[in-house]
Amino acid sequence: MKIMIRFALSVLIITMVCNSTTMSSCTEYRINYTPKASIVNDSIEITSDPKPRKMSGAEYIKLYHVIAQTEQIFYGIPASITLGQGILESDSGNSRIAREVNNHFGIKCFSHSCARGHCRNYPDDHHKDFFRRYATAHESYRSHSMLLIGKRYKDLGEYESDDYTAWAFGLQEKGYATDKRYAEKLIGVIERYKLHEYDLKNIQ
Repeated sequence: MKIMIRFALSVLIITMVCNSTTMSSCTEYRINYTPKASIVNDSIEITSDPKPRKMSGAEYIKLYHVIAQTEQIFYGIPASITLGQGILESDSGNSRIAREVNNHFGIKCFSHSCARGHCRNYPDDHHKDFFRRYATAHESYRSHSMLLIGKRYKDLGEYESDDYTAWAFGLQEKGYATDKRYAEKLIGVIERYKLHEYDLKNIQ
């Protein structure tokens, strides 16, 4: 006779996100996660839930706003733009490339001689689309800053640090994304979550 008993074990996963520059301003992020367990013929089998709970926009902001503000201090990119693009490009950290390779901004790799593990391609993308792989989300944020102060986008630095509308249309004009409504969507995210409130004024 086969006897099966199923029960749930509540597991608490805690992630600490800190300001990497000063190792301060740490934010604790908690996820309650429920694996499935079965007892079959005196043997316990535990399998994790294949679909962990999605992060909300508000939770994403709580996790990464300090990093976005730090990037504004160093590179002058409005925190609202950085956070807004992070939410839009990574689906608030829930996209596959954000979860698997810490790429929060859809940054691609165009190198013809990159090292093993530097980038990754996905089956549902064009065979020439390789996305950068990062060890941490913070590395992705720094790479985003480097991209926006580079040759292609450097003119955006002429806009005021709190003029997110100009930055959004500038990114669209420079071809950050192929979506013709990119600026509109980015501004919508910024205004929905009031991300402009995270912008640091008078940053040169």
